[in-house]
Amino acid sequence: MKRAHKKILGSIGLGVVVATTAVAATIPSPMAAAVTAGSVTDTIKVTVLSPNPDLIPSTDKGDIITTPDYDFSVYYSSLLHIKATLVNYDADGNIKYSEVLWDEDLDGSAGSKDFDLNLDDYGGYGNFAITFTGTGGEGVEVEQILSVAYVIDARDIETNPDTGEADTEVSVPSSDVSSIETYVYDSDGALVRILKADPETGVLNVYDASGNLLFTINDGYEYGVLVIAMTGLSAGDYSGKIVFRDASGDLVSGMILLNIKHQTSEIIVPDTGNFFQGLNISREDYLITGLIAFMVIGVVAFGIVKRNHSDATHVKSGRINGKNRR
Repeated sequence: MKRAHKKILGSIGLGVVVATTAVAATIPSPMAAAVTAGSVTDTIKVTVLSPNPDLIPSTDKGDIITTPDYDFSVYYSSLLHIKATLVNYDADGNIKYSEVLWDEDLDGSAGSKDFDLNLDDYGGYGNFAITFTGTGGEGVEVEQILSVAYVIDARDIETNPDTGEADTEVSVPSSDVSSIETYVYDSDGALVRILKADPETGVLNVYDASGNLLFTINDGYEYGVLVIAMTGLSAGDYSGKIVFRDASGDLVSGMILLNIKHQTSEIIVPDTGNFFQGLNISREDYLITGLIAFMVIGVVAFGIVKRNHSDATHVKSGRINGKNRR
């Protein structure tokens, strides 16, 4: 009976599938309906209204140069308009010069433009940002920013692990300079220290980031050598800049950029509690002591096992001999 029911259901299912397939075959596809109308075939055209604009400068961001000549090119494609704006910022981050270098309509084809700049003509020393903005179809925009630091010099210095200090030669660029200031930043770019030296007396005052006086070095600037005091800061990589100011506090000339590797002579003491921490025991001392203790315990344990084994042998021998005597 069950087998008969299964045959009936199977036949019905097969009929449904055949009927559905036949109906589907008679329905025209949506694409065919859209293309064919009254035996007239229409042509479908796709128009790209939003091309992908491209804008590529030939130089990397973050260049550091010590001469005013700055040459580069910019490559572009699929642009209808392009604009390039130059802004020069001083060491305090204030805009000192701004100018539009290029502002032109384009036809969307690919091309390039060369720039040969003398940065002395655009405000001189400072941090330059050249912003390129291109506009493609339907107002699609693309932007690239070139940044370059035009400085007196860029130097890598290392502090002395014993003193936490470094020094570098600094020539005062003008007789108007009344203060040589060094700003030190941590790896995240946060200001952590300010140093102010008087080129006349050589006195160097060291401040924290809030301007609180930490200590003074009487010969912090002597014979053209400036001390970079890092005492009290954690070991690590820092950045810095040296700027020059006149009696009114205005910037004089350019700046010197610094990459500072700060080294300390601090001894790492294991955190083992007040008692052991006071003993100033190093990790190597712990390792050697542990090995010696392990060896001593091993020898003692071996002796105990050997003695127990010997006693067990004697007891067993005595029992065997006693049994034989009986």
